[in-house]
Amino acid sequence: MPDYVLRVLGPPSVEKKDGGTVEGLSNLLLLLVAYLALHPRPQPRDQVARLFWPHRHSLRQLLSRARTRLPGLMEATSDLVGIRHAGLDTDLRALEEAIGEGSLEQAVALWKGEFLEGVARPGSWELEDWMERERARIHRLLETALAHAIQERLARSRPLDAAELLAGLQAFPASDNWPSVVPPR
Repeated sequence: MPDYVLRVLGPPSVEKKDGGTVEGLSNLLLLLVAYLALHPRPQPRDQVARLFWPHRHSLRQLLSRARTRLPGLMEATSDLVGIRHAGLDTDLRALEEAIGEGSLEQAVALWKGEFLEGVARPGSWELEDWMERERARIHRLLETALAHAIQERLARSRPLDAAELLAGLQAFPASDNWPSVVPPR
């Protein structure tokens, strides 16, 4: 069992394995943890520093805070920065797993809002671009899975099941893809 669960769907947070929320995490620290958590390998320290700040000194300070607030989670060398993935789970991974297993009801229950809702890093277009690409990827994943599930329910003449599935989805953004969900008459 991982030591922490990172919530990135909706307002970000980190929970301890006992269920309590880790307090005192800044949006910047949450963004750094999310960025590293969604990369399977440690990232070059210079690249992470460039994404987040113009100077490595700031990265060093944030990593120090991370080690204090999230003991045992961060991995850093003079060249690389990463997350000990065995110590961290994410709601996004759980969503992807639920979709992969065909459990759309579980996936819908995991959706609590936009990826890293309310978090921005002004001045870093590369980081903003990464966040937007992740949001678009998650939207496509969920839209495709929901479209298939709704079409399947409608094909079995179960429109109330389809409506119930959609009703359980909180604040999902509108998309140009939704009109294609309903089969033509």
